[in-house]
Amino acid sequence: MRFRIAVCVSVLVGYLFAQTGLISSVAAASSSGIVISGLQQAGSAKATDEYVELLNTSGSTVSLSGWKLQYRAASSANGTDCTKGWATKTTITDGIIPAGAHFLLASSGYLAADAGFASGLASVGTVRIVNDAQVTDDAVAWGAASCGTGQPAAVPPAGSSLERHAGTEGAHGDNALDFFVQTQPSPRALSAAAAPPVATPPAAGSSGPAALELSELLVDPVAPSTDSRDEFIELHNGGDVPIELGGYVIRTGTHNYPLPAGTLEADGYYVVTSGGSTISLSNSGGVANLIDPSGTVIDTAATWETAVPGASWAFVDDAWRWTLTPTPGAANEYTPVPGTAGAEGSADYAVVELNELLPDPVAPLTDASDEFIEIYNPGDTEVDLTGYVLKTGHDLTSKYVIKDVTVGPGGYIALKSADTKLSLANTGSSVALYTPDGAQLGATATYPKTTTGDAWARFDDGWHWTGQPTPGAANLLAAPGTAAAAAKTAAAKATKPKAAAAAKPKAAAKPKATKSVTTPLTNAASTPAGRWLLFVLAGLTIAYIMYEFRYDLRNYYHKLRGYPIGRPAPVPALVGRGGGGVGKRSGRG
Repeated sequence: MRFRIAVCVSVLVGYLFAQTGLISSVAAASSSGIVISGLQQAGSAKATDEYVELLNTSGSTVSLSGWKLQYRAASSANGTDCTKGWATKTTITDGIIPAGAHFLLASSGYLAADAGFASGLASVGTVRIVNDAQVTDDAVAWGAASCGTGQPAAVPPAGSSLERHAGTEGAHGDNALDFFVQTQPSPRALSAAAAPPVATPPAAGSSGPAALELSELLVDPVAPSTDSRDEFIELHNGGDVPIELGGYVIRTGTHNYPLPAGTLEADGYYVVTSGGSTISLSNSGGVANLIDPSGTVIDTAATWETAVPGASWAFVDDAWRWTLTPTPGAANEYTPVPGTAGAEGSADYAVVELNELLPDPVAPLTDASDEFIEIYNPGDTEVDLTGYVLKTGHDLTSKYVIKDVTVGPGGYIALKSADTKLSLANTGSSVALYTPDGAQLGATATYPKTTTGDAWARFDDGWHWTGQPTPGAANLLAAPGTAAAAAKTAAAKATKPKAAAAAKPKAAAKPKATKSVTTPLTNAASTPAGRWLLFVLAGLTIAYIMYEFRYDLRNYYHKLRGYPIGRPAPVPALVGRGGGGVGKRSGRG
């Protein structure tokens, strides 16, 4: 009896817990394997710098076409009903995410993302990713927000991010346990595969996989060829060892095309056509980037203006030029297009080189005045740089035309941001140098996220960070952070300690009242699934109570009908032998 009563009480307690919200609904694990692996709701430079990073934890490629990123603000109007209050931030129209790869969505103008969305994430809120069947694959809440998975994660300070712990893709099902605050965010775009590509170790003196480069683009093929079938982008392996292409990505505008797995031999060429891929090249102008598996832009085809029909945009003689002789899968040949850079009749401009960049100078220097781009003259004659053009930005859309500047033989000139008005993003960007007739000189200098005081400088074996900027002089390789540390030490020495004044004892300050922040629990009764759970539990509880106390209920029913509880029913008279009544009571007094 006691056991049955305990079971009954347990059912009642379960019902009450569900009714009061002490049992919260937990989101089901992602059926596709796509989870939210990181997010930033406010950047250090601008509050509108936001991103959401996705990760494909499955073993196969997933198409994100038609998927939506949705946001739910934590407000009294939205309450805890998780079926309401969602706003679509963006619908992904073009996205394929390979197994183990990341896909980055960022607010407009922030980062080199795979897709953009309108900023507006608050310090407390929830984001979710909804697939093309309108099913939520994953949701993350932070602060005191509801409708995530389990309890909400902590609020990341401005400039920090929430990052998923490795190995927790659906393991805990709890945002508070699955995510931690990352003080130095490192968002990964589509090309950031789970593991780097396999390549033969570089030979001595070889640059290895970094030697993969963009070589030629056919932007506007002529009939009978068509744009949808015969546009192409050519890659060249300029190193001495084979390169595994899987994990690399070609980006044209905002579109990303992941390269399929395959090996490109040393000094070999690989051609991607519009008919055999999803690439598309704009005839009215554009830019193409090559991104390595770590998510870093390693090469950029210089921005082209209006395409020349039938001509390809090719890297020839250390510059991007239009050539009337497309050579897909082979070394480039230069047949000048009349009236374009390098054609007969064009000026023969001297070759100068990008040599050093300082994106984030140490205080008291400022970004607005003291960032610099250094140019080096390797020749033996003075070069007038008037008319040469500097372009900056991930897509090289900002430019500065140099005026009245000369650089002597073997000399250096540092052009500061105070004069150029060009900004070098601290999160990483690109810089390119062009002759006055539009030919790019050398390769695009692309740098990753910087630290204060370090310069991105060119050395014999390539570009490296150095902690010793040298504007107007030969580069020096020093440990990153050297300049920042020296500035901090100098500032400490320059600050003299003030004489200690006799301090009057102060009354002990009253401790401030600590406001308790209560994280609202998700009420199961506020969701359709929760309401059905309550109905089922209530029905089971009532049925069990009726069964357990069925005899008491029967007696109570008889009592209501006028039968005293426990009164025996009338017993028929027993007639004995010989006609005498046995046990029969006389009806008389």
